[in-house]
Amino acid sequence: MNKDKQTKETDVVAETTEPAGLAITGSVDISDLKAQFEELETPIADAKAEALADSKALADRVVALEQPVVDTDSITQFEELKKLIADSRQFTHEVHDAIVTRLSEAEAATAALASQVAAITPIPRNYPRTKEYTVEDGDTLVMIAKVQLEQPGRMTEIRTMNYDRHPSLRTSDDIEPGWKLRLPA
Repeated sequence: MNKDKQTKETDVVAETTEPAGLAITGSVDISDLKAQFEELETPIADAKAEALADSKALADRVVALEQPVVDTDSITQFEELKKLIADSRQFTHEVHDAIVTRLSEAEAATAALASQVAAITPIPRNYPRTKEYTVEDGDTLVMIAKVQLEQPGRMTEIRTMNYDRHPSLRTSDDIEPGWKLRLPA
């Protein structure tokens, strides 16, 4: 594959400390950070699903236990039901507290990783022989390459030269009016 057409994640030097006390120092691959971020999304979703299932099961159990007793003459049965209800409520509170703790830890780790990923900016490139073009309404990269450089195929070169200014160009050809694009001189 042509090197101009390849997209490559940029290694970035970052130094931060996550809330859990893990320090990330040195060269960090953005794809690794994205993978870590995605790994945290699954445990959060699993914890939420587990919490909902536990809450539903406990609510069903409490409702079943609070149903009127058919044999009202049996005081022992009534006392056993009262104890079961109290135990169920205590268990519900314990499960709730555990879920809240797990979710807050996962959300804190996710937020720390998200802020770390957001703080990483591409290293600006130095292109000494360039000219600048301001995108107008209706422009496309192909049209700009054809009109400005007289070669529509050079749109890939324009994308590559402007990754640091407009990171969305890594994955898309969409441009917006007002953007300043570097063009080869």
